[in-house]
Order: sequence, then C-alpha cells, then structure tokens
Amino acid sequence: MKILSLRLKNLNSLKGETHIDFTAPAFADGLFAITGPTGAGKTTLLDAICLALFHRTPRMATLSAAHNPLMTEHTADCLAEVEFESRGQRYRAFWAQRRARDKVDGRLQAPQVELALADGRIITTSIKEKLEETEARTGWISTASPARCCWRRASSPTSSTAPTRTAPSCWNSSPAPISTATFPSACTSRPSSASARWSSCRPVPAACSCCRNPSARRCR
Repeated sequence: MKILSLRLKNLNSLKGETHIDFTAPAFADGLFAITGPTGAGKTTLLDAICLALFHRTPRMATLSAAHNPLMTEHTADCLAEVEFESRGQRYRAFWAQRRARDKVDGRLQAPQVELALADGRIITTSIKEKLEETEARTGWISTASPARCCWRRASSPTSSTAPTRTAPSCWNSSPAPISTATFPSACTSRPSSASARWSSCRPVPAACSCCRNPSARRCR
C-alpha cells in the first residue's frame, strides 16, 4: 500500500484546508521526516490518514455524532481524505463530519464516509462496508486499542501476498514518518522499553540491534 496524497480540513491545530501530494518531486526519495514545534500538527497528519481509512485515530477510539474533539475549535466542519494505491489499483478514502446548519454552535451530525476508485466510481458510502472493503483491498486493519498504532497487517492469508507483520511497538510512542516507501523490512520489532523510540535511523555496517540483520538500518 502506498499513500499518494492527503487532504484534510479543520483538524486540531491545522485550521483550514491542507493538501500534501506525496508524488511530488520533494518526496521522490521515499524517506523523509515530519518536524516542527509542539502543536504544529505533526501527529494530526497521521491522524488524518487514520481517519480517512479507518474513521478513528491511535489517540481517539471513537468519533461520532456525540463526540469529536479532533475538529478545530470554532469551526463547523472537518474532513480527511487519502488517495492511495494498493495491488496496482488506486483508491480514494474519505471521512467528514459537520455541525448542523454549518454553524459553529450546531449539533454534531453523523460522519459521512466514502471509498471510491480513482476514476470516481464509488465502492461504498456505508461506514461498516467501507472498513471491510478497506481491509480487503489493502490488507491493513485498525487495531482494537486506540493507544497502539492505527494499522496492522490483516492476519487472513487471502488479504495480502506479503508476509504478515505487526507495527513495531516503538511507533506507539513516536509517530512514524509518512512515506511512500516501505519501512525497513528487516526491522519489524524493537525492545519494548518505556523509552523505546525510532528517533532516527542510519545505515550501519554492523548488525541491526532490532533484528541482527547486517543489511538493515539501526534504530538509535
């Protein structure tokens, strides 16, 4: 699965509409960092991807007509949309919520979702069916616990031809960078200490401390 673009509106500190095209030349290397001061919206970018795909985030288990603390204060609507490619097919995943009468003091309305092909053909607008279709078409599902990384590989052997892997536990404490490239395939685990983080990675000639693979990257 490859994230191609991200569009979001009025989520946390990112007021207004934001669009990131991951196919732009600036992202051609495939590996990059999301940096900025506290509150700048780094994690919100990851939240938006999770919202568009799974209607939830690692920090928020449920968003409904009664509860949405992710919507920017003093705004009447919010949205998250991701264009992605999986198994040679391009899709668009969409999630949005607004307040009644488009007023900042209006009651929250039920979220609206959509999964469509890149050419605009709609696959489903049902919340339940969208989650099922997303899992079936990508091989990724949201975890049961909001404290963990939003994605993990589906266990069904028919969901993906790639080996089944679970996101490293260190991603829970430090958001992984959004990347159109695959994360180092050899580093799939990390010592589960409270301070474990992937703060940076660098190529090293010695064996990786995560997996003892000499060709992998070492986490420090």
